[in-house]
Amino acid sequence: MRKMDACPGCKRHVLASDGACPFCGATLTRRDFAVLASSILIGGTTLACDQDPPAVEYGAPRAPEPAVTWDQVFVDWRATFGLSESLKSWASKKPGTSVLYAVALGTTRITLSEAAADSITITDEQGKARKITTKPSVDLAASLKKEEKQEVEVDARKFNCDVRTYEVMKRTLKVWSSNDAPERLVKVEYGGETTELVALAEKLTVAGKEHSCYVWRSVSGNVETRFWRADGVPGLTLKWQQKTPRGTATLEVREIKEK
Repeated sequence: MRKMDACPGCKRHVLASDGACPFCGATLTRRDFAVLASSILIGGTTLACDQDPPAVEYGAPRAPEPAVTWDQVFVDWRATFGLSESLKSWASKKPGTSVLYAVALGTTRITLSEAAADSITITDEQGKARKITTKPSVDLAASLKKEEKQEVEVDARKFNCDVRTYEVMKRTLKVWSSNDAPERLVKVEYGGETTELVALAEKLTVAGKEHSCYVWRSVSGNVETRFWRADGVPGLTLKWQQKTPRGTATLEVREIKEK
């Protein structure tokens, strides 16, 4: 049977035989899997040893996902294709801006320590730093295959979408976009994963302030991830929740300190 491993970039399960991740474009090597198999977790960094991690059989139940990883919170995989404004927004903030998150075992604070032209660096409470590239790694203009129009309804509201189909790394990427939609996106399909807008005005209270959030749902196999965002807090996921057959992991913003 085909084997699967966790991508070192976005942590999604991909075929071990692939040369590059179909979701984020990261190069896949056995050394990468060994070093990053345990993920970089909020609140601390744990590195795997030099041994290769056990492969996961294709079609078999997934192992539990990490509670929260920096990439999952700060990096929207759509940014790989230049489809998300989240990283641009973070890069525009002043170093020293911090966010306090509520996690399973309490709280943890993440601070933007550096904002460069092509990357941001975030640091946890223990001083562990993580550098994240902010520039798209794929040129979509060169891989466009088809353009069409389609009406899509979200939360009883209809969006007239431009639907563009691309071929990226021998896989089909399909994007539904509308200037009237939050972040100008309605739906994205790529590599067996679908991310779509499912709610436009869900209420969420953060630090005593109520936000009207739009909600994204991402489905890949038997894993469903939802993230809540608000126009008043651009580029920042206020709530993140992932459901797997083994349970649910949730993270919520408790405090934002802007510099």
